[in-house]
Amino acid sequence: HLFPRLVQMDRLEAADDPDRTAGTVFSHPVSQTSLNGVTGEPSRACAEDGEKLFRQMVTKLTHLVENAAIEEPPLPIENWNDVSIILE
Repeated sequence: HLFPRLVQMDRLEAADDPDRTAGTVFSHPVSQTSLNGVTGEPSRACAEDGEKLFRQMVTKLTHLVENAAIEEPPLPIENWNDVSIILE
């Protein structure tokens, strides 16, 4: 939804390539799971769905970064091993 001018509508249906990862245990690179570098059906995509997904990702990433900024270690400093090495 951010750059609609980059979408090549005439190529969407040819880009569809099924997801071959169902039932796999390991993550595999795209070159081992797709014939054309795509997984799924981009022909079903629309700007409205893209905007919704983008907003969800931004919201979740924002929360993750905010939580990371205030996160404390699970154990207090007096329980850390060899903390003197780190603090020197």
